[in-house]
Amino acid sequence: MKLLLGIVVAIVTLKWWPDIPEISTLAMGSVLVLVVLLALKKHVSVFFIGLTLGCLVASSSAALFTFKTISALTVAQNITIAGKVGSLFTEEKRQTSVIFDVDTVNGRKLTTFETFRVRLYWRSDESVKQGQRWNITARLREPYGRVNEAGFDAETYFLSRHIHAKGSVLSAEILDDSISYRQSIFDQVTSEIRDYPSFRYLVALAFGERFLLQQADWQKLQDSGLAHLLAISGLHIGLAFFFGYSVTKMIMPLLFRHDQGLWVAAMVGLLFALGYAWMAGFSLTAQRALIALFTFSLIRQSGFSVSPFNTFLIVLSVVLVVDPLSIFSASFWLSFGAVFVLCLMSLMGHSTKSDNLENQMRGTEAVTNRWSFIGSVKRYFKLLFLMQCLLTVGMLPFMWAWFGGISITSIFYNVFAVPLVSLVTVPLVLFALFFSPFFSANWIWMAVDWSLRPLLFALDTASSGWLGIEHVPWLWLLVMVMTICLGLMLKLRRFAVLFGSLGAILLMWDSGGGEPNNWTVDVLDVGHGLAVLIEKDGEAVLYDTGGAWSSGSIAESVVSPILQSRGSSLAGLILSHRDNDHAGGMEWAIDNFEPQWVRISENHPDMLPCHRGEQWIWKGLQFRALYPQELVDEARNPDSCVVLVSDGIHRVMLTGDVPRVGESFLVEHEDKLDADVLIVPHHGSKTSSSVRFIERVQPKVAIASTGRYTPWNLPHPDVVARYQQRNITWYETGSHGQVSVQFSLSSWRILSRRLDLEPFWYRKMFGRPKRKE
Repeated sequence: MKLLLGIVVAIVTLKWWPDIPEISTLAMGSVLVLVVLLALKKHVSVFFIGLTLGCLVASSSAALFTFKTISALTVAQNITIAGKVGSLFTEEKRQTSVIFDVDTVNGRKLTTFETFRVRLYWRSDESVKQGQRWNITARLREPYGRVNEAGFDAETYFLSRHIHAKGSVLSAEILDDSISYRQSIFDQVTSEIRDYPSFRYLVALAFGERFLLQQADWQKLQDSGLAHLLAISGLHIGLAFFFGYSVTKMIMPLLFRHDQGLWVAAMVGLLFALGYAWMAGFSLTAQRALIALFTFSLIRQSGFSVSPFNTFLIVLSVVLVVDPLSIFSASFWLSFGAVFVLCLMSLMGHSTKSDNLENQMRGTEAVTNRWSFIGSVKRYFKLLFLMQCLLTVGMLPFMWAWFGGISITSIFYNVFAVPLVSLVTVPLVLFALFFSPFFSANWIWMAVDWSLRPLLFALDTASSGWLGIEHVPWLWLLVMVMTICLGLMLKLRRFAVLFGSLGAILLMWDSGGGEPNNWTVDVLDVGHGLAVLIEKDGEAVLYDTGGAWSSGSIAESVVSPILQSRGSSLAGLILSHRDNDHAGGMEWAIDNFEPQWVRISENHPDMLPCHRGEQWIWKGLQFRALYPQELVDEARNPDSCVVLVSDGIHRVMLTGDVPRVGESFLVEHEDKLDADVLIVPHHGSKTSSSVRFIERVQPKVAIASTGRYTPWNLPHPDVVARYQQRNITWYETGSHGQVSVQFSLSSWRILSRRLDLEPFWYRKMFGRPKRKE
């Protein structure tokens, strides 16, 4: 087991490796080290041999991903690709984001190692369905994303799902309109269930497709802690296995003697799991569950006595060897984290309760009242409740790391939801999917819909069950969880310890706080746009909100997660001007953050003015508006509000999209214009950052808020050179991610997410873009 432990440790650490060696260096070095270790195996721990093997597997997987990404981007301009559509199509969704498996590039057939997967932005009047073969002219880019301290991480998402490029479709021609069997079943089933109230959840449960779930649905699932139940996941693949296994075991006495065909039930269970995973499109979550079930079944059928922890280690190592990039997936950590907690339960003596329940099911209990149905139900729900309490506490570190909070009400919701979904909903879904190819199973789908009605009602009541713990120090959580484990191992009163721990979480909720004189300026990675957070003492002022689009905004997807992770509130909002990339999220920010004041450089009855001469104090920081000279009816680039923020020692200048004419005014009318940090005007456009302005401000650091690819090719190379020639340190969010400047009374420092805080191989994989668009 030491060998397997070494393999697991090595692969798990891949997430934090700074670099990946070249394939040739990797192959030669690994073989050499492995030969040396095997030659000295009597003097070297088996654990270190496992570490070497794990490093070889992990680095090979990372190198292959990088190789496929490079293969997808070998052509500098537009590229012609051919392949198959990998994602399902539905009329409700149409197609905007399509998974496309590429096997031909510019007419050349790719080798197995060169084939790659791309996510395409595709707008088409035709139905683009799974299994169809298309010839596409597309503009491909690296699988990059915005890198901030909180919020959705697109880059690790692409890694975990083996997506090697993203891009947009310029033109497309269908080569083969044959659709997959899964798509045909999907079309048939969705036409039958479209009018059911639980339609969105039925699609998620039957096919593993969550694209129909809306933001409000996800919020309810998060608050209730039921997200793991209402879409195909590893849990449902396991339930399909258990269903097939149990049904077969019940009918086996009719077909075999008691000592024959013991393996048949496990095989049937695996076939059920395989079929359900196929219906889910063999998603990576389903693949991991299949690998785990297959490995577990082999262990059980082998006849060897293997402890729960050793079984867990074997299954974990097999899953990681097959797919090392699983470590970038939240579902991987949550699934194996939950199993690990259950293993701890068996170690802490909770197996006694489980054994009593199992003995009762086998008929070994001698006491008559324990055979009663009511007694069985009570013991079952008591065990389930205890398990949910332990999972809530044991999963705290995982939930803190991935979601920044926990659902307090999940304990109670899961007590009734788990039996309902496990024993009623999932078996009905399996029956419906089995019969759907042969005849209409509408009556079964109706039963599935009715089985979900109680859950839908429960979701409507789960409005305040989520408890954010992002700002709780991780060390506190770790000590608390270890204390609980120790208390349970010492056989203290279990429920008192569990509920005491939940109370401790509540006490820690509002703890924390930094030095009273420290403050931070964060230039967020928002693509082409601007959003700057100025934070002090748990409150923040936001300068510009970034852009917005039909289904969301930067304020919602970037600013809000960061404020939540810090436990901060928004005290004020400054809008430099009205352009979408600066003020697109204004309405959402005002409605959801409810700032005490809002300033803008235009006439607005509900907002304070932001023009030359305005100054105010917030948290000891002085804000002084330098430009424009007067308010306008609708503020645009020339009317950008330029604000100087100072603590009396350090100065930061916020410039919006102020043009050269505004810079000239400041140079001529401001006696003291210098600043330590300058937010580069207009994203580094050549219409701003004049030589006179730069030399008057004399910044030590210049930070430009840019997108990696934009139609405006920003920042302009001449502008970058202008700053660098004057020994001004240059940062741009498109290359560095979120840039944070931390001030104290005695000093200040600047940190970027990509180079300083997350200097990992996948953050440095792309380098600067080879071309601008």
